[in-house]
Amino acid sequence: IAANRLVNVMHKMFDLAMTLWGRTEYDPTEGVKRNEESPRDQLPAAEQFDAVYEAAPEWLQCAMLLARDYARRRGEIMGLSDADVLERGLRFARGKPRKGRAPKQIIIEWDDDLRATVDRLKAHTARIEGRTGAKCIRLLVNEDGGPVTETGWNSAWARAVAKAKIVRADFHFHDLRAVRYFRLNRSRAAASR
Repeated sequence: IAANRLVNVMHKMFDLAMTLWGRTEYDPTEGVKRNEESPRDQLPAAEQFDAVYEAAPEWLQCAMLLARDYARRRGEIMGLSDADVLERGLRFARGKPRKGRAPKQIIIEWDDDLRATVDRLKAHTARIEGRTGAKCIRLLVNEDGGPVTETGWNSAWARAVAKAKIVRADFHFHDLRAVRYFRLNRSRAAASR
């Protein structure tokens, strides 16, 4: 899949170089055979979620709940800070700032589960700050008191999946977000009957 994405980006760049900039007359990506991609047709089972959840550190457990119950992406969850805890709800930034514009913001209004998850994250951060003396404005804090990095996230996820004895290729973090959409579509279909 990564190779296909790379070929697509290269094709777009050569297309711009030919049509817009007049820098070349040849696109070496023309005719490159793409790898076959098959969509994932299997969502993680509840048992898989429970096993990984039990093996995960507390901050990752909370992230799993945000992804599954509120369909949030990893980047949105990693970017959460104290400033995103609003009176109305929890604010997520979607995408990256472009040309001086702020990323799109989504506010999920408080419900009991969301409030409980955020309270757990704040309590975890307070415990870490009390132990290490480090102050962090992010909601996801590692055991050293720093914000959870992409590398730290990947390592924690890999350890939790391995400890749960699940084949890593069968269960990805972004699958949790799909569970939410699957449930919503299934409930909408049932309601329309």
